[in-house]
Amino acid sequence: MRTMMMKRLETGFADAEAALRRMQKTANLRSIEASFLTMANRHQPGERRWYALVVQNGHEKDVAERLDKADIHSWIPMRIKKGRRIRGRKRPPIEAPVIGGFVFVEVVPGAACFAGLRGLKGVIWIVGAGETPMPIRMKELERFKDLAKGGAFDKGGSHDPDALRAGDKVTVVDGPFGTFDGRIEALGSGAMKDAALVLLDVFGRPCPSWMPLALIKRLD
Repeated sequence: MRTMMMKRLETGFADAEAALRRMQKTANLRSIEASFLTMANRHQPGERRWYALVVQNGHEKDVAERLDKADIHSWIPMRIKKGRRIRGRKRPPIEAPVIGGFVFVEVVPGAACFAGLRGLKGVIWIVGAGETPMPIRMKELERFKDLAKGGAFDKGGSHDPDALRAGDKVTVVDGPFGTFDGRIEALGSGAMKDAALVLLDVFGRPCPSWMPLALIKRLD
């Protein structure tokens, strides 16, 4: 009886020590990730460049808030969608990302900086060739900013059945991802009737993104 109790106590102590080691390892990893993330903040010296983060669709603002808390400069191109009419009442217009699933950041490039960004909750990867993030041309980004601010994408387009259909191969006609090709997975409805879910081919990796119909055209 005494031997069994001792074994149970020893097992309990071993489990507790293992759990403590796991907690310590997790805490150390979080500390390292936080340290890496500071290398992406806006106070780092050096030449700053813009990069695109691929994030979970619908979580763009959540990621932007986490970046803001880490003092990292970010931007999401937004557009105004018409409010839906429900039971005779028209809902007020709402904001939505022009390119769903992406958040743009301005950072001083470096291995630690990119490691910190990749470790941020909600971030899937950084757009680039292989493991090398590719900066976005400032001229292209500034032009796209002006278009978004000017409301160029507020009216995203219309459902012309002869123009675009699910399964069509399309190309992006403007913005940082101009000339990127993809395939329409679905056409939106309701408040999203002026948009399509496009599976973009971004340097060989599939990236689903909701975007206005005005931003894409069918490939012949």
